[in-house]
Amino acid sequence: MGYEINKELVLSTEHIQQSTSETLRMKSDKTDELANILTWECLDFGYRIHIPSNDGLVYDIGVLEICPELPALMILANVHDCKWLVLDADGPRHEELPGFVW
Repeated sequence: MGYEINKELVLSTEHIQQSTSETLRMKSDKTDELANILTWECLDFGYRIHIPSNDGLVYDIGVLEICPELPALMILANVHDCKWLVLDADGPRHEELPGFVW
């Protein structure tokens, strides 16, 4: 029997806006709407977001409206065959990706 090994893309939380962080962290109507689209968990210093494993990965327009920078980061994780996108306060910052100061 083989082991299931999952890949994850780890990026700095600097690649999301403060409003996105607040949306993911707090219980609100926005998070209820987002929960119908995404699966995520809050970590002590960031977030772990599940990347659906379908070939024709298309993200609901609702994600773009609620957290505009997330779909591009999720697509990047999918391109690299990752099951999870981890946004960590101590994660690496990449100059080629948009960054936000907050």
